[in-house]
Amino acid sequence: MLPQRPVNKWIITITVMLPTLIEIIDISITNVALHTIQGSVSADRAQVTWIVTSYLVANAIVIPMSSWLSQVFGRKRYLMLSIALFTVASLLCGTATDLTELLTFRVLQGAGGGGLQPLSQAILLESFPQEERSKALAVFGLGAVSGPIFGPFIGGWITDNYSWRWIFFINFPFGLVALAMVMAFITDPPHQKRLSRGDAIDWQGIIFLTLGIGCLQILLDKGQQYDWFGSNIIITLAIVSTLCLLALIIWELHHKQPIINLKLMAVRNYAAGCFYIFIGFFSYFGGIVILPLLLQDALGYSPTQAGEVVGLGGLTVFVMLLLVNKLSAWLGGRTVIVMGVLFCAVAFYKLSLQTLNSAYWDFFSCRAILSIGLPLYYVPISVLTYVYIKDSQLTEATPMFNLLRNLGSSFGVAFASTIVARRSQYHQSVLVNFLTDGNPNYDQWITHTMQVLSRTMGYVPELRTLAKALAYREMQLQSSYLAFMDAFVLMAVIFVAMTLLVFFLHDPKHNPNSRR
Repeated sequence: MLPQRPVNKWIITITVMLPTLIEIIDISITNVALHTIQGSVSADRAQVTWIVTSYLVANAIVIPMSSWLSQVFGRKRYLMLSIALFTVASLLCGTATDLTELLTFRVLQGAGGGGLQPLSQAILLESFPQEERSKALAVFGLGAVSGPIFGPFIGGWITDNYSWRWIFFINFPFGLVALAMVMAFITDPPHQKRLSRGDAIDWQGIIFLTLGIGCLQILLDKGQQYDWFGSNIIITLAIVSTLCLLALIIWELHHKQPIINLKLMAVRNYAAGCFYIFIGFFSYFGGIVILPLLLQDALGYSPTQAGEVVGLGGLTVFVMLLLVNKLSAWLGGRTVIVMGVLFCAVAFYKLSLQTLNSAYWDFFSCRAILSIGLPLYYVPISVLTYVYIKDSQLTEATPMFNLLRNLGSSFGVAFASTIVARRSQYHQSVLVNFLTDGNPNYDQWITHTMQVLSRTMGYVPELRTLAKALAYREMQLQSSYLAFMDAFVLMAVIFVAMTLLVFFLHDPKHNPNSRR
């Protein structure tokens, strides 16, 4: 028997947050260990990145299927199967002896983790009455944002002090605890849909989904590496993904037992919320992923220092998660969303104004402002997205929301990385024109550099050549830095534009006459 309310809902909250938290952390915890794993499994840099890609592909495929799989197995049973698969696969990843084994186990791990977020969110929403769902989603947001903040820290510390294998082994005890808690405290709701043996399996939908989402995720993850549409591989992936996803939409809208309930997109708030979370995480993660690259590549920060800026600077998010419910009740969800995206816009614009001489705390403060904005738009969007969704439809609704959130992050990272690479080439083509003899500023810089070098090296015939080489390296550094600034400006512009989209969301508490 479940404990009586109010204890019941908070025990359920802890129960569903534990597997969600370890799954979210696991997405980012491996990134910092890739270099160490590369040597251990005898792989090159391109090969070892598949450790991340394989997990993301399997995860992205399973997320939209989680509602259908819940109908096949029962929601509680499927949640237990997901936790068990994720836990066992984590253990196997830690024992892998070569790259092939590790990639195979990472696919299994991603498949197990795919159902954890949407199922946990659905259970959490059902456990709280409508007026308290913002509290539940604030707690869920706490777990969702903890992964990117603490994942790199945990992964780096474990790798440096123990072994990369322990970033996988550590999931095992937490997985066992999560499994035991689900067994004890979670039950299937009375409205849970179950497929009977006579119901036809939507094999066509499964094939379209697997190929469409799988090819899309690989395209996003490897596009910059293969020069995007200059590569036949990327073109093929784009064609297959587009055709399969179009076929999936048409097929699922007419199938009696679809694996994805696309008809929920007829609910205006749900459709608008899914689109809004995609755009929001596109901009947020696009910018936050390139920030440590900027700090390390252009400013010479160590991985630990870059991690402090991204991680510790993000701690303000926890303070805002405690305040966002009161702000939403006082000002209304839409107003708080606008506040959130404007905070993010200001943070990215402030980042774009930094220079190579900016101090540590300048970047730290930008990250802190960004973390103020994230919960201000994430929590109200989540609440308003599901406000017109019935409890019986939550298990079908949460997968698409979580899929688009994750795809938004993937699109954003791919977009930002491409902008940095392309704009760096552009700025280099412009700045190189100033590195010519006869340019007063260039000649003055060369003369000064030669004087500095001569104090330590003495006079050598190659002194001018060395000075020119340093000038060229400085030009490359400046080009790269300007490219990062361009990317931050674009993210700021997107966040400002998001303020116009908020009017597609209805807030029933502050707009009593609004309907879906």
